[in-house]
Amino acid sequence: GKLTPREAQICALIAVGYTSLGIGLMLDVSINTVGTHRKRAYAKLKISSQSELFSRYVERAGLHT
Repeated sequence: GKLTPREAQICALIAVGYTSLGIGLMLDVSINTVGTHRKRAYAKLKISSQSELFSRYVERAGLHT
């Protein structure tokens, strides 16, 4: 499935190193809300970890060697 704009935003922030707390503070949402968006995005992307998310981000950005 396609990510919602908020799920995509949170995934991008995770990929560049922000913590759930930092994202929550930046977007003025609770850590639980960040976790929910992350969980739904990971399910849609069929991944289970932050390193898999980072790999996808690098791949899509064309930064891999």
